[in-house]
Amino acid sequence: MAVQLPELNKRYYTTGEVAKFFNVTSATIRYWESKFSLLQAHKFGNGERRFRADQVELIQKIHLLVKQKGFTIKGAEAELNENKDWYREKDKTLRKLKEIRANLEGLRVQI
Repeated sequence: MAVQLPELNKRYYTTGEVAKFFNVTSATIRYWESKFSLLQAHKFGNGERRFRADQVELIQKIHLLVKQKGFTIKGAEAELNENKDWYREKDKTLRKLKEIRANLEGLRVQI
């Protein structure tokens, strides 16, 4: 089962924050960044890494493939690269469904 992320409403997340989301070390996040070409943290002038919400969602996929489904790093990268259109469409659909759910819950409160 995929790790449930909190609502990602900040512009950037530190490596430590991202590591806590997935109960892994910061070193694991940095290692994944070095191994997955799709994963690119924004690096500030002081060398600090920050991840945007879409990058955190990508880390969620990496975590699912590597830690829960048992993929190797190479296998997980191949899976993400080969099916990136499918994952992008899935994410888009899930966002839309969450938006619809929030709207329906708002309507229920009004009734």
